[in-house]
Amino acid sequence: MAVKSSISAGSSAMSAVSALERIRPMLVAIGGPRSWDDTKDHWRNRLARKVGINARRIRAILSGEKIKVSADEYLSIEARFLALGQRLEEDLRALSGASGDEASGPSGTARAPGAGGDRDHPGYARPSQSVAGR
Repeated sequence: MAVKSSISAGSSAMSAVSALERIRPMLVAIGGPRSWDDTKDHWRNRLARKVGINARRIRAILSGEKIKVSADEYLSIEARFLALGQRLEEDLRALSGASGDEASGPSGTARAPGAGGDRDHPGYARPSQSVAGR
């Protein structure tokens, strides 16, 4: 019987580790990219506000500390992650629907994005062009 209790204790530790492994990429996706003037602390604090979890707990999860994540925390993170995924899918559908009309050239032939140069994308400079050469 002692073997069963050690197995069950090991399985709960394994489920906590696997939950942490599943949460880390979700948190990084929710947090989004860090800008150059953004510190790790500011990014983590903003992420904590988005998810509704203490910033110290976010830091512990992202740094790989072995902590127990409550079901409420996990569900909160997962719900936010799924909502982000749905919003991205909707944006992608809207972009693919809008770009279907604009993807053809003046004669109706398809052209690559950014192939029109400065006329279509005022802030776009081709790799062979210099920004000062405009």
